Order: sequence, then structure tokens, then C-alpha cells
Amino acid sequence: MKLWQKSYTLDQQIEAFTVGQDRELDAYLAPWDILGSWRMCRCSPKSG
Repeated sequence: MKLWQKSYTLDQQIEAFTVGQDRELDAYLAPWDILGSWRMCRCSPKSG
């Protein structure tokens, strides 16, 4: 079941067009996203 699953079914062509390769791209970009977040935390001035 998908996180955004509704009580109706979505047309498969519409889903393929809007979702496309999101899963593959997310898996590819995740390490860079984590690295960017880690660097942002390290470079930000500490609060308090």
C-alpha cells in the first residue's frame, strides 16, 4: 500500500507520468541529501 493511497484507483498512465522514476531518483539522491543536511548542521551557528 502506498502512503498516499486513496479509496479510488488512479489511471495507470497518469500515475506513470506523474510518478515516473521517483523511487530510482530518490535512491540515487539520498546519500547526497544526507551529506548536504549533515554539512548544513555542522556549518550552522549553534543556537543558545
